[in-house]
Amino acid sequence: MTARAALATTIVLALAACGVPTDDEARLTDPAEVPFGLLDTDRRGRTEAEPSGPTVVEVYLLAETEGALIPVARRVEDPGLMTALAELERGPTDAEAAAGLRSALDETDVIIDADIRGDTATVDLAEGFSAISGASQLVAIAQTVFTATARPGVEQVAFLLEGRPIEIPRGDGSLTSGAVTRDDYAGSALGL
Repeated sequence: MTARAALATTIVLALAACGVPTDDEARLTDPAEVPFGLLDTDRRGRTEAEPSGPTVVEVYLLAETEGALIPVARRVEDPGLMTALAELERGPTDAEAAAGLRSALDETDVIIDADIRGDTATVDLAEGFSAISGASQLVAIAQTVFTATARPGVEQVAFLLEGRPIEIPRGDGSLTSGAVTRDDYAGSALGL
């Protein structure tokens, strides 16, 4: 008997002695036979990073080292656009911040209202938006555009300031008072 065959025989005998089933298919185990209460619901804890709630929305945060927007999932009760934007304004969780994610809208209260008509989301900003510096303002607009266009059917975003049209920066540095898309920020260096 070769060394390889002897090793294979030893492994097969060890597995058989350990009670590992040799079935060719998966089989159901009686829940009463599952050891250590592994099926008890109170033993299945949630982590801080695990979202809770019935609906997932995507919020885009800035990865500082790459200067890129990264989607993060948030579970919320209401799947509306305003809820997603409120999550964006809330900023990164502790775990997201530890991973190097940040937001130009962190702990701000500048988004007054938002609605969707057709493929366009319109976001109304408060006067306080003007206080955000130029580079941070570009990141804030890009984050808002990416978060809004993560919603099904939304292709572009128009901005208002206290109900009036406003010029906003594009990724190339130009200003526009029209609706913008993700493409307007593709390839731009958002790092601050």
